[in-house]
Amino acid sequence: LSNIGCQVEQLNERKEDPQVYRVKKSSTPIVIDGRLDEAAWHRANAITQFYLFRSVDASDLPATTVRLLWDSQYLYVGFECDDDDIWSYSEVNDEPLYLGDVVELFVKPRQDSLTYYEFVVAPNGAIYDARYPSRGAGLSHRFGKWNSGAQIASTRDGTEDNCLDDDRGYVVEIAIPLTSFSNSEQPS
Repeated sequence: LSNIGCQVEQLNERKEDPQVYRVKKSSTPIVIDGRLDEAAWHRANAITQFYLFRSVDASDLPATTVRLLWDSQYLYVGFECDDDDIWSYSEVNDEPLYLGDVVELFVKPRQDSLTYYEFVVAPNGAIYDARYPSRGAGLSHRFGKWNSGAQIASTRDGTEDNCLDDDRGYVVEIAIPLTSFSNSEQPS
């Protein structure tokens, strides 16, 4: 792997080409501790502009920043999320975590394959990860038994699950083993 590139899909009704985001290589392993304080994270490009699937004004949503890195073993993803009421649906992996606050990452490693991977992580570090053979192939319970082996750590700036106080946000840090993508679907 000399460089990993990804497209940030614009999931709105505009017919623009997706933005290309070049994922930088980290020269040192990243410590998965829920803190994006290594120098490599500071060198990673930040993704801050997102488009929503449904017609909602994205400017009204709390800010989220995503950074990605890679090395010979992992794809690293760091999310920094502003959130004034942090809430996780469950502490159990592969539950419908999207019913609470989550960060989501969809990876389609190759344009010539329909296979894609879904990673949904709650502020408490619970994960739903799945490997889908194609869009529309079935419901989450059918493919959610797949396990990526991802390492996850999160930190929260506030009191999770307490709607009576004002939280500030959370950080989710993920290391996804490149081996979790089948050999024919390794990012290149």
